[in-house]
Amino acid sequence: MGDGKKRRQERLLNIEWLGKDFMKQYKANLLLLLITIFWASACLLMKISLNDLEPFNLITLRFIISVVLTGLLFYKKLWLTDWMVVKKAFILAVVLFGVFVAATYGIKWTTVSNAGFLTTIPIIFVPLFLAIFYKQRLQRRVLVGIVIAVIGVALLTVNESLSVNSGDLLCILCSLFYALYMILIDKYSAQVDAIALAIIQFAFVGVFNLVFCLMFETPKLPSTLSSWIVILALSLLCTSAAFIIQAVVLRHTTSIQAGLIFCTQPFFTAVLAFLFLGEGLSAQGYLGAAILLIGIIITEFDLKGLARLWLKGDNFMNQVEIVAFEERYHEDYKRLAYEWLEKYVSVEPEDEKILNDPWGVVLNNGGHIFMAKRGEEIIGTASLIKLDTVVFELAKFAVTEKYKGLKIGNILMEKCIEMAKRESAKKLILYTNKKLVPAIGLYRKFGFTEVPVVNSKYLEADMMMEASI
Repeated sequence: MGDGKKRRQERLLNIEWLGKDFMKQYKANLLLLLITIFWASACLLMKISLNDLEPFNLITLRFIISVVLTGLLFYKKLWLTDWMVVKKAFILAVVLFGVFVAATYGIKWTTVSNAGFLTTIPIIFVPLFLAIFYKQRLQRRVLVGIVIAVIGVALLTVNESLSVNSGDLLCILCSLFYALYMILIDKYSAQVDAIALAIIQFAFVGVFNLVFCLMFETPKLPSTLSSWIVILALSLLCTSAAFIIQAVVLRHTTSIQAGLIFCTQPFFTAVLAFLFLGEGLSAQGYLGAAILLIGIIITEFDLKGLARLWLKGDNFMNQVEIVAFEERYHEDYKRLAYEWLEKYVSVEPEDEKILNDPWGVVLNNGGHIFMAKRGEEIIGTASLIKLDTVVFELAKFAVTEKYKGLKIGNILMEKCIEMAKRESAKKLILYTNKKLVPAIGLYRKFGFTEVPVVNSKYLEADMMMEASI
């Protein structure tokens, strides 16, 4: 009777916690929609600014104003910056310089609508780069999406004489640069403070463009009030505010929802271009844009899995609860871990030791194991192994394949952090592999940064991360 009452209380607290989390997610999605509109307006604002300023001059002003604002807001982080941050910021700035120069000249020589669609295609280049440089296998779904997206790009850009506008080519080049930038920023921001890294790289981009502006253009300030308003909007809304909002809210939503919101950017761009410039696409252009977006969505999302969940018609989040490990969950614990290990790395002796005896390795030594449960189905797990009085290791973190992208990992991570704090822990550590880019992204969202690998019991762990709590 007492156990039943305790379980009911735990379930009630869990539902209340998920309800609060839903409100956080709802607000996060609204803010992501806001910065998507900011980014969509950037193409239009850049096109307008180019009537008064030359490209390098425009980019210089945009980034210098942005750096001044973000630097004033986060000066404490800059004060603690070391040379490693500066070095990584310089590398990122070189790539970002290519992004913005290609984008600005591209927008100058093509329509805002075309630019809006063509600058969304880094999503299809990222998996190609990961396959080439990190030897990650391309899924069939991703390959199909890439082929469809390429057909869409061809329809959008190739004209009647079977040639491509130079502005469209530069927008495609911009997307190539940005895909490389996305991979690098995901790697570097896990190793250093993300905000300091961003501000310093923005400063480098401003300096690079200033040098080119002095060499090839005649530097000047905006000549009218309307030009100043446009430049300030680009700097404060499309750069500084967008960056700050994104850094804060991404951890409060799912990658699927964030990705779908970002996919609306070209639609907003096209609407703004029509309203303010009277631009539109040809019938072939609209067909190409639609096919391009279909390709991007197929590349980015597991539509089969999403459809399967949607057809069940469940209020998904309210049906998930986090429960403590019990003996009846042992086989599920092993199943989840083996499913993950066999797909991405391999099962090592240390893994077998933990999975076969979670009591001896984890629970009896002051650790905890949590299971994510939906109805009677166990869909995820995470373990906290106590290393000493103030340090826990996060291990056996897994979510079953069909529920990935639905924030189960976030819920488990928050539960682990909450429990570690209750145990008066000061630090969490984990071991992973550098090829597990999505997992590393999740860890980074929760404050984990890369540190040199020490005391690893896992042969394939080439990366160690830690977070102060």
